[in-house]
Amino acid sequence: MNRVIHSVTKAATATAAAASEAETVRDDYIPRADYVSPDVAALERTRLWPRVWQMACREEELARPGSFTTYEIVDQSVLIVRTVGGALRAYHNVCPHRGNRLATGSGAMARITCGFHGWRWDLEGNNVFIKDETDFAGCPAMGAEDLVLTPVQVDIWGGFVFINMDPDAEPLGEFLAPVPQYLDCVEFQGMRIAWHQTIRVGGNWKTALESFMESYHVYTTHPQLVPVFDERSFSRAYGKHGMHGYPPTNRPLGAPSPRTGLPVPEDLREGVIKVFADIADQTGGATMVGNISGRAAKEVERLRTELPATATPIEILTAAFGYMAEAAIRDGARWPTITPEQMEHLGVDWNIFPNMVMVFGLDASLVFRARPDGDDPHRCIFDMWGVIRISDENAPEYEHRVFADWHDHQDEIPSLLVQDLRNIEKIQQGMRSIAYKGSRTSPLQEQQISNLHKTLHRYLYE
Repeated sequence: MNRVIHSVTKAATATAAAASEAETVRDDYIPRADYVSPDVAALERTRLWPRVWQMACREEELARPGSFTTYEIVDQSVLIVRTVGGALRAYHNVCPHRGNRLATGSGAMARITCGFHGWRWDLEGNNVFIKDETDFAGCPAMGAEDLVLTPVQVDIWGGFVFINMDPDAEPLGEFLAPVPQYLDCVEFQGMRIAWHQTIRVGGNWKTALESFMESYHVYTTHPQLVPVFDERSFSRAYGKHGMHGYPPTNRPLGAPSPRTGLPVPEDLREGVIKVFADIADQTGGATMVGNISGRAAKEVERLRTELPATATPIEILTAAFGYMAEAAIRDGARWPTITPEQMEHLGVDWNIFPNMVMVFGLDASLVFRARPDGDDPHRCIFDMWGVIRISDENAPEYEHRVFADWHDHQDEIPSLLVQDLRNIEKIQQGMRSIAYKGSRTSPLQEQQISNLHKTLHRYLYE
Protein backbone atom coordinates (compact mmCIF):
# COMPACT_ATOMS: atom_id res chain seq x y z
CA MET A 1 0.00 0.00 0.00
CA ASN A 2 2.82 2.43 0.84
CA ARG A 3 4.33 1.79 -2.59
CA VAL A 4 1.00 2.65 -4.27
CA ILE A 5 0.63 5.84 -2.24
CA HIS A 6 4.20 6.80 -3.10
CA SER A 7 3.56 6.22 -6.81
CA VAL A 8 0.40 8.35 -6.82
CA THR A 9 2.13 11.10 -4.83
CA LYS A 10 5.10 11.05 -7.19
CA ALA A 11 2.80 11.40 -10.26
CA ALA A 12 0.89 14.27 -8.64
CA THR A 13 4.16 16.01 -7.75
CA ALA A 14 5.43 15.64 -11.31
CA THR A 15 2.31 17.15 -12.87
CA ALA A 16 2.30 19.95 -10.30
CA ALA A 17 5.94 20.67 -11.15
CA ALA A 18 5.13 20.82 -14.84
CA ALA A 19 2.28 23.23 -14.18
CA SER A 20 4.36 25.51 -11.96
CA GLU A 21 7.24 25.65 -14.45
CA ALA A 22 5.11 26.15 -17.56
CA GLU A 23 6.35 28.96 -19.76
CA THR A 24 4.05 31.19 -21.74
CA VAL A 25 3.63 30.40 -25.43
CA ARG A 26 3.96 33.36 -27.78
CA ASP A 27 3.48 33.64 -31.53
CA ASP A 28 7.27 33.63 -31.74
CA TYR A 29 8.13 31.16 -28.97
CA ILE A 30 7.25 27.63 -27.76
CA PRO A 31 8.98 26.30 -24.63
CA ARG A 32 11.30 23.31 -24.93
CA ALA A 33 9.39 21.37 -22.25
CA ASP A 34 6.39 20.96 -24.55
CA TYR A 35 8.46 18.56 -26.66
CA VAL A 36 10.82 16.79 -24.24
CA SER A 37 9.36 16.82 -20.73
CA PRO A 38 7.98 13.57 -19.23
CA ASP A 39 5.94 15.77 -16.88
CA VAL A 40 4.22 17.47 -19.82
CA ALA A 41 3.51 14.05 -21.34
CA ALA A 42 1.97 12.99 -18.01
CA LEU A 43 -0.27 16.05 -18.02
CA GLU A 44 -1.35 15.30 -21.58
CA ARG A 45 -2.26 11.76 -20.53
CA THR A 46 -4.65 13.00 -17.82
CA ARG A 47 -5.78 16.45 -18.93
CA LEU A 48 -5.75 16.34 -22.73
CA TRP A 49 -6.47 12.97 -24.32
CA PRO A 50 -9.48 12.04 -22.12
CA ARG A 51 -11.13 15.41 -22.83
CA VAL A 52 -10.77 16.18 -26.55
CA TRP A 53 -12.31 14.99 -29.80
CA GLN A 54 -9.86 12.88 -31.80
CA MET A 55 -10.11 11.42 -35.29
CA ALA A 56 -10.26 7.65 -34.87
CA CYS A 57 -10.85 6.38 -38.43
CA ARG A 58 -12.68 6.99 -41.70
CA GLU A 59 -16.38 6.19 -41.92
CA GLU A 60 -15.86 3.83 -44.88
CA GLU A 61 -13.86 1.58 -42.54
CA LEU A 62 -17.14 0.96 -40.70
CA ALA A 63 -19.41 0.68 -43.71
CA ARG A 64 -21.26 -2.55 -42.85
CA PRO A 65 -23.21 -3.61 -39.74
CA GLY A 66 -20.85 -5.44 -37.42
CA SER A 67 -17.69 -3.75 -38.70
CA PHE A 68 -15.47 -2.42 -35.93
CA THR A 69 -12.15 -0.75 -35.27
CA THR A 70 -10.19 0.20 -32.17
CA TYR A 71 -8.50 3.50 -31.39
CA GLU A 72 -5.56 3.53 -28.98
CA ILE A 73 -4.32 6.67 -27.27
CA VAL A 74 -1.58 6.26 -24.63
CA ASP A 75 -3.10 3.78 -22.12
CA GLN A 76 -6.71 4.12 -23.26
CA SER A 77 -8.53 2.09 -25.91
CA VAL A 78 -11.87 2.80 -27.58
CA LEU A 79 -13.95 0.26 -29.54
CA ILE A 80 -16.05 1.72 -32.37
CA VAL A 81 -18.73 -0.41 -34.05
CA ARG A 82 -21.46 -0.14 -36.68
CA THR A 83 -24.65 -1.54 -35.18
CA VAL A 84 -27.22 -3.76 -36.91
CA GLY A 85 -29.41 -0.69 -37.29
CA GLY A 86 -26.61 1.25 -38.97
CA ALA A 87 -25.68 3.59 -36.12
CA LEU A 88 -22.14 4.19 -34.92
CA ARG A 89 -21.40 3.36 -31.29
CA ALA A 90 -18.19 3.69 -29.30
CA TYR A 91 -17.28 2.11 -25.97
CA HIS A 92 -14.35 1.95 -23.62
CA ASN A 93 -12.60 -1.18 -24.81
CA VAL A 94 -12.64 -3.03 -21.49
CA CYS A 95 -14.60 -5.92 -20.01
CA PRO A 96 -16.34 -4.90 -16.75
CA HIS A 97 -15.73 -8.41 -15.37
CA ARG A 98 -11.94 -8.59 -15.08
CA GLY A 99 -10.67 -5.74 -17.27
CA ASN A 100 -9.76 -7.69 -20.39
CA ARG A 101 -9.47 -5.78 -23.68
CA LEU A 102 -12.52 -6.76 -25.71
CA ALA A 103 -11.14 -6.25 -29.23
CA THR A 104 -7.96 -5.38 -31.10
CA GLY A 105 -7.39 -3.97 -34.56
CA SER A 106 -10.29 -3.90 -37.02
CA GLY A 107 -12.69 -6.43 -38.48
CA ALA A 108 -16.29 -7.62 -38.19
CA MET A 109 -18.30 -9.07 -35.31
CA ALA A 110 -21.88 -10.17 -34.72
CA ARG A 111 -21.52 -9.44 -31.02
CA ILE A 112 -18.84 -8.25 -28.63
CA THR A 113 -17.27 -11.18 -26.80
CA CYS A 114 -14.64 -11.17 -24.09
CA GLY A 115 -11.95 -13.69 -24.97
CA PHE A 116 -11.11 -14.33 -21.30
CA HIS A 117 -14.35 -15.74 -19.84
CA GLY A 118 -16.80 -15.46 -22.73
CA TRP A 119 -19.11 -12.72 -21.45
CA ARG A 120 -20.98 -11.15 -24.38
CA TRP A 121 -22.65 -7.88 -25.38
CA ASP A 122 -24.74 -6.89 -28.36
CA LEU A 123 -23.44 -4.10 -30.60
CA GLU A 124 -25.57 -1.60 -28.66
CA GLY A 125 -23.43 -2.36 -25.61
CA ASN A 126 -26.02 -4.37 -23.68
CA ASN A 127 -24.84 -7.47 -21.81
CA VAL A 128 -26.50 -10.58 -23.27
CA PHE A 129 -24.56 -13.44 -21.66
CA ILE A 130 -22.69 -14.18 -18.45
CA LYS A 131 -21.25 -17.65 -18.11
CA ASP A 132 -22.56 -19.36 -14.94
CA GLU A 133 -24.64 -16.29 -14.20
CA THR A 134 -26.27 -17.93 -11.17
CA ASP A 135 -22.92 -17.83 -9.39
CA PHE A 136 -23.45 -14.08 -9.03
CA ALA A 137 -26.95 -14.33 -7.52
CA GLY A 138 -27.37 -11.74 -4.77
CA CYS A 139 -24.24 -9.80 -5.73
CA PRO A 140 -24.79 -6.05 -5.95
CA ALA A 141 -24.52 -4.10 -9.22
CA MET A 142 -24.91 -7.21 -11.37
CA GLY A 143 -28.12 -6.27 -13.18
CA ALA A 144 -28.18 -5.84 -16.94
CA GLU A 145 -28.18 -2.05 -16.49
CA ASP A 146 -24.98 -2.30 -14.44
CA LEU A 147 -23.05 -4.31 -17.02
CA VAL A 148 -23.56 -2.24 -20.15
CA LEU A 149 -20.34 -1.22 -21.85
CA THR A 150 -19.30 2.30 -20.89
CA PRO A 151 -20.13 4.56 -23.85
CA VAL A 152 -17.76 7.02 -25.50
CA GLN A 153 -19.00 9.97 -27.51
CA VAL A 154 -18.74 9.41 -31.27
CA ASP A 155 -19.61 11.64 -34.23
CA ILE A 156 -18.70 12.22 -37.88
CA TRP A 157 -17.41 15.18 -39.85
CA GLY A 158 -16.32 15.03 -43.49
CA GLY A 159 -16.31 11.23 -43.45
CA PHE A 160 -13.92 11.21 -40.46
CA VAL A 161 -15.08 9.42 -37.30
CA PHE A 162 -14.22 11.27 -34.08
CA ILE A 163 -14.39 10.05 -30.48
CA ASN A 164 -14.33 11.83 -27.12
CA MET A 165 -14.01 10.00 -23.79
CA ASP A 166 -15.46 12.91 -21.79
CA PRO A 167 -19.24 12.36 -21.43
CA ASP A 168 -19.69 16.07 -20.71
CA ALA A 169 -17.65 17.35 -23.65
CA GLU A 170 -19.10 19.85 -26.09
CA PRO A 171 -20.61 18.46 -29.32
CA LEU A 172 -18.15 17.78 -32.13
CA GLY A 173 -19.50 20.66 -34.21
CA GLU A 174 -18.73 23.14 -31.44
CA PHE A 175 -15.27 21.68 -30.90
CA LEU A 176 -14.41 21.92 -34.60
CA ALA A 177 -15.73 25.44 -35.09
CA PRO A 178 -15.01 27.35 -37.24
CA VAL A 179 -13.28 24.71 -39.42
CA PRO A 180 -16.48 23.33 -41.05
CA GLN A 181 -17.41 26.87 -42.10
CA TYR A 182 -14.35 26.90 -44.36
CA LEU A 183 -13.84 23.24 -45.27
CA ASP A 184 -17.33 21.75 -45.67
CA CYS A 185 -17.29 22.90 -49.28
CA VAL A 186 -14.43 20.45 -50.01
CA GLU A 187 -16.75 17.51 -49.20
CA PHE A 188 -14.16 15.17 -47.71
CA GLN A 189 -16.97 12.66 -47.22
CA GLY A 190 -16.79 12.10 -50.98
CA MET A 191 -13.24 10.74 -50.69
CA ARG A 192 -12.16 7.17 -49.98
CA ILE A 193 -8.96 5.69 -48.54
CA ALA A 194 -6.37 4.75 -51.16
CA TRP A 195 -3.58 3.87 -48.69
CA HIS A 196 -2.87 3.92 -44.96
CA GLN A 197 0.50 3.54 -43.26
CA THR A 198 1.30 3.56 -39.55
CA ILE A 199 4.89 4.04 -38.43
CA ARG A 200 6.79 4.57 -35.21
CA VAL A 201 8.87 7.74 -35.28
CA GLY A 202 11.62 9.02 -32.99
CA GLY A 203 9.91 12.32 -32.25
CA ASN A 204 7.32 13.85 -29.96
CA TRP A 205 3.80 13.67 -31.42
CA LYS A 206 3.81 17.46 -31.80
CA THR A 207 7.22 17.49 -33.47
CA ALA A 208 5.89 15.02 -36.05
CA LEU A 209 2.62 16.82 -36.67
CA GLU A 210 4.17 20.27 -36.96
CA SER A 211 6.39 19.17 -39.84
CA PHE A 212 3.21 19.25 -41.92
CA MET A 213 1.82 22.50 -40.52
CA GLU A 214 3.94 25.05 -42.38
CA SER A 215 5.58 25.65 -45.75
CA TYR A 216 8.46 27.67 -44.33
CA HIS A 217 10.63 24.54 -44.64
CA VAL A 218 9.83 23.78 -48.30
CA TYR A 219 12.68 25.71 -49.94
CA THR A 220 15.30 23.94 -47.79
CA THR A 221 13.74 20.51 -47.22
CA HIS A 222 12.05 20.02 -50.60
CA PRO A 223 14.27 21.96 -53.05
CA GLN A 224 13.04 19.81 -55.94
CA LEU A 225 9.75 21.75 -55.85
CA VAL A 226 11.01 25.33 -55.99
CA PRO A 227 11.80 25.50 -59.76
CA VAL A 228 8.02 25.53 -60.39
CA PHE A 229 6.57 26.68 -57.07
CA ASP A 230 6.59 29.91 -55.02
CA GLU A 231 6.52 28.50 -51.49
CA ARG A 232 6.22 31.75 -49.48
CA SER A 233 3.26 31.30 -47.14
CA PHE A 234 1.08 32.77 -44.40
CA SER A 235 -0.44 31.09 -41.34
CA ARG A 236 -3.53 31.83 -39.23
CA ALA A 237 -5.20 30.61 -36.06
CA TYR A 238 -8.89 29.69 -36.11
CA GLY A 239 -10.04 28.97 -32.57
CA LYS A 240 -8.36 25.77 -31.40
CA HIS A 241 -7.28 25.01 -34.94
CA GLY A 242 -5.21 26.63 -37.67
CA MET A 243 -4.29 26.77 -41.33
CA HIS A 244 -1.68 27.98 -43.73
CA GLY A 245 -1.77 28.88 -47.39
CA TYR A 246 -0.17 30.98 -50.11
CA PRO A 247 -0.98 34.67 -50.58
CA PRO A 248 -2.41 35.93 -53.88
CA THR A 249 0.71 38.09 -54.28
CA ASN A 250 2.81 34.95 -54.86
CA ARG A 251 4.00 34.08 -58.33
CA PRO A 252 1.55 31.94 -60.34
CA LEU A 253 1.71 28.18 -60.03
CA GLY A 254 4.31 26.77 -62.41
CA ALA A 255 6.71 29.69 -61.90
CA PRO A 256 9.94 29.29 -59.89
CA SER A 257 10.33 30.58 -56.36
CA PRO A 258 11.69 34.14 -56.43
CA ARG A 259 14.45 32.90 -54.13
CA THR A 260 15.92 31.12 -57.16
CA GLY A 261 16.47 34.41 -58.97
CA LEU A 262 14.75 32.97 -62.04
CA PRO A 263 12.07 34.94 -63.94
CA VAL A 264 8.45 33.96 -64.45
CA PRO A 265 8.24 32.14 -67.82
CA GLU A 266 5.92 33.48 -70.49
CA ASP A 267 4.46 29.99 -71.05
CA LEU A 268 3.35 28.47 -67.73
CA ARG A 269 1.77 25.30 -69.10
CA GLU A 270 4.83 23.05 -68.69
CA GLY A 271 5.47 24.39 -65.19
CA VAL A 272 1.92 23.58 -64.09
CA ILE A 273 2.12 20.12 -65.63
CA LYS A 274 5.38 19.53 -63.75
CA VAL A 275 3.93 20.73 -60.42
CA PHE A 276 1.03 18.27 -60.71
CA ALA A 277 3.28 15.42 -61.81
CA ASP A 278 5.92 16.02 -59.12
CA ILE A 279 3.48 16.38 -56.24
CA ALA A 280 1.48 13.34 -57.35
CA ASP A 281 4.66 11.28 -57.61
CA GLN A 282 6.40 12.52 -54.47
CA THR A 283 3.40 12.55 -52.09
CA GLY A 284 1.76 9.40 -53.40
CA GLY A 285 3.88 7.57 -55.91
CA ALA A 286 2.83 5.29 -58.73
CA THR A 287 0.56 3.08 -56.64
CA MET A 288 -0.64 5.58 -54.04
CA VAL A 289 -2.44 8.91 -53.81
CA GLY A 290 -1.04 12.16 -52.45
CA ASN A 291 -2.66 15.57 -52.23
CA ILE A 292 -2.77 15.33 -56.02
CA SER A 293 -3.55 11.97 -57.59
CA GLY A 294 -1.78 10.34 -60.51
CA ARG A 295 -5.17 10.41 -62.22
CA ALA A 296 -5.21 14.21 -62.02
CA ALA A 297 -1.58 14.60 -63.07
CA LYS A 298 -2.24 12.61 -66.22
CA GLU A 299 -5.31 14.68 -67.10
CA VAL A 300 -3.45 17.96 -66.63
CA GLU A 301 -1.08 16.99 -69.44
CA ARG A 302 -3.95 18.06 -71.74
CA LEU A 303 -2.80 21.64 -71.14
CA ARG A 304 -0.09 21.09 -73.77
CA THR A 305 -2.56 20.50 -76.58
CA GLU A 306 -5.76 22.18 -75.48
CA LEU A 307 -4.49 25.59 -74.37
CA PRO A 308 -2.27 28.04 -76.26
CA ALA A 309 1.15 29.11 -75.00
CA THR A 310 -0.33 32.56 -74.33
CA ALA A 311 -2.89 31.24 -71.82
CA THR A 312 -3.07 33.26 -68.60
CA PRO A 313 -2.48 31.71 -65.16
CA ILE A 314 -6.22 31.86 -64.43
CA GLU A 315 -7.05 30.16 -67.72
CA ILE A 316 -4.48 27.42 -67.05
CA LEU A 317 -5.68 26.69 -63.52
CA THR A 318 -9.34 26.78 -64.55
CA ALA A 319 -8.62 24.24 -67.28
CA ALA A 320 -6.55 22.06 -64.92
CA PHE A 321 -9.29 21.92 -62.31
CA GLY A 322 -11.80 21.17 -65.05
CA TYR A 323 -9.72 18.20 -66.21
CA MET A 324 -9.48 16.92 -62.64
CA ALA A 325 -13.24 17.19 -62.22
CA GLU A 326 -13.89 15.28 -65.44
CA ALA A 327 -11.62 12.43 -64.30
CA ALA A 328 -13.25 12.21 -60.88
CA ILE A 329 -16.74 12.22 -62.34
CA ARG A 330 -15.74 9.41 -64.71
CA ASP A 331 -14.81 7.44 -61.59
CA GLY A 332 -18.29 7.95 -60.18
CA ALA A 333 -17.50 10.80 -57.81
CA ARG A 334 -19.42 13.99 -57.23
CA TRP A 335 -17.20 17.02 -57.81
CA PRO A 336 -17.79 19.80 -55.25
CA THR A 337 -18.87 23.25 -56.32
CA ILE A 338 -16.64 25.83 -54.67
CA THR A 339 -17.13 29.57 -55.11
CA PRO A 340 -14.18 31.94 -55.66
CA GLU A 341 -14.82 33.38 -52.20
CA GLN A 342 -14.65 29.94 -50.62
CA MET A 343 -11.49 29.13 -52.57
CA GLU A 344 -9.88 32.32 -51.28
CA HIS A 345 -10.18 31.07 -47.67
CA LEU A 346 -9.34 27.39 -48.15
CA GLY A 347 -5.59 27.51 -47.79
CA VAL A 348 -3.71 24.27 -48.43
CA ASP A 349 -3.35 22.80 -44.95
CA TRP A 350 -5.45 22.74 -41.78
CA ASN A 351 -4.70 21.24 -38.40
CA ILE A 352 -7.56 19.98 -36.28
CA PHE A 353 -6.58 20.23 -32.62
CA PRO A 354 -5.01 18.31 -31.12
CA ASN A 355 -3.47 15.69 -33.40
CA MET A 356 -4.78 15.78 -36.98
CA VAL A 357 -3.50 17.59 -40.08
CA MET A 358 -4.97 17.65 -43.59
CA VAL A 359 -2.81 18.66 -46.56
CA PHE A 360 -5.54 18.64 -49.13
CA GLY A 361 -6.56 19.11 -52.70
CA LEU A 362 -9.97 18.85 -54.32
CA ASP A 363 -9.02 15.68 -56.16
CA ALA A 364 -7.14 13.93 -53.34
CA SER A 365 -5.74 14.66 -49.89
CA LEU A 366 -3.11 13.62 -47.39
CA VAL A 367 -4.23 13.11 -43.78
CA PHE A 368 -1.84 12.83 -40.84
CA ARG A 369 -2.39 11.83 -37.22
CA ALA A 370 0.17 11.65 -34.40
CA ARG A 371 -0.18 9.94 -31.01
CA PRO A 372 2.24 9.45 -28.11
CA ASP A 373 4.07 6.13 -28.13
CA GLY A 374 3.58 5.18 -24.48
CA ASP A 375 5.04 7.57 -21.92
CA ASP A 376 8.19 8.43 -23.89
CA PRO A 377 8.00 12.10 -24.96
CA HIS A 378 10.61 11.40 -27.64
CA ARG A 379 8.57 8.86 -29.61
CA CYS A 380 5.21 8.79 -31.36
CA ILE A 381 2.92 6.66 -33.50
CA PHE A 382 2.34 8.41 -36.81
CA ASP A 383 -0.46 7.61 -39.25
CA MET A 384 -0.51 8.70 -42.90
CA TRP A 385 -3.48 8.33 -45.23
CA GLY A 386 -3.96 9.12 -48.89
CA VAL A 387 -7.63 9.64 -49.81
CA ILE A 388 -9.08 10.19 -53.28
CA ARG A 389 -12.41 11.50 -54.55
CA ILE A 390 -14.08 8.43 -56.00
CA SER A 391 -17.28 6.37 -55.77
CA ASP A 392 -17.64 3.43 -53.38
CA GLU A 393 -17.84 1.09 -56.34
CA ASN A 394 -14.54 2.29 -57.79
CA ALA A 395 -12.69 2.84 -54.51
CA PRO A 396 -9.27 1.18 -54.51
CA GLU A 397 -8.55 -1.80 -52.30
CA TYR A 398 -5.79 -1.09 -49.81
CA GLU A 399 -3.86 -2.76 -47.02
CA HIS A 400 -3.22 -0.93 -43.76
CA ARG A 401 0.53 -1.28 -43.48
CA VAL A 402 2.30 -0.98 -40.12
CA PHE A 403 6.07 -0.38 -40.08
CA ALA A 404 7.84 -0.93 -36.75
CA ASP A 405 10.96 0.71 -38.23
CA TRP A 406 10.15 3.02 -41.12
CA HIS A 407 13.84 3.28 -42.06
CA ASP A 408 13.60 -0.25 -43.47
CA HIS A 409 10.68 0.77 -45.72
CA GLN A 410 11.74 4.11 -47.16
CA ASP A 411 11.20 2.91 -50.71
CA GLU A 412 7.57 2.13 -49.81
CA ILE A 413 6.80 5.57 -48.31
CA PRO A 414 6.21 8.57 -50.62
CA SER A 415 9.57 10.24 -51.18
CA LEU A 416 8.58 13.77 -50.13
CA LEU A 417 7.23 12.38 -46.85
CA VAL A 418 10.51 10.55 -46.27
CA GLN A 419 12.26 13.93 -46.42
CA ASP A 420 9.91 15.15 -43.68
CA LEU A 421 10.35 12.03 -41.54
CA ARG A 422 14.12 12.47 -41.59
CA ASN A 423 13.66 16.02 -40.33
CA ILE A 424 11.38 14.94 -37.48
CA GLU A 425 13.92 12.64 -35.90
CA LYS A 426 16.79 15.13 -36.26
CA ILE A 427 14.62 17.86 -34.72
CA GLN A 428 13.79 15.71 -31.71
CA GLN A 429 17.45 14.84 -31.24
CA GLY A 430 18.33 18.52 -31.34
CA MET A 431 15.62 19.41 -28.84
CA ARG A 432 17.38 17.23 -26.24
CA SER A 433 20.33 19.62 -26.29
CA ILE A 434 20.81 21.65 -23.11
CA ALA A 435 21.51 24.61 -25.39
CA TYR A 436 18.00 24.46 -26.89
CA LYS A 437 15.60 26.73 -25.01
CA GLY A 438 12.51 26.55 -27.22
CA SER A 439 11.16 26.99 -30.73
CA ARG A 440 11.36 30.46 -32.31
CA THR A 441 8.30 30.23 -34.52
CA SER A 442 7.59 32.72 -37.29
CA PRO A 443 4.55 34.83 -36.33
CA LEU A 444 3.67 35.05 -40.03
CA GLN A 445 4.39 31.59 -41.44
CA GLU A 446 4.14 29.31 -38.37
CA GLN A 447 1.28 30.78 -36.37
CA GLN A 448 -0.81 27.59 -36.55
CA ILE A 449 1.97 25.82 -34.67
CA SER A 450 2.18 28.36 -31.84
CA ASN A 451 -1.64 28.35 -31.70
CA LEU A 452 -1.63 24.57 -31.20
CA HIS A 453 0.59 25.05 -28.13
CA LYS A 454 -1.47 27.94 -26.76
CA THR A 455 -4.53 25.70 -26.94
CA LEU A 456 -2.60 22.78 -25.44
CA HIS A 457 -1.54 24.93 -22.49
CA ARG A 458 -5.15 25.88 -21.77
CA TYR A 459 -5.98 22.19 -21.39
CA LEU A 460 -2.90 21.39 -19.34
CA TYR A 461 -2.57 24.37 -17.03
CA GLU A 462 -5.87 26.25 -16.68
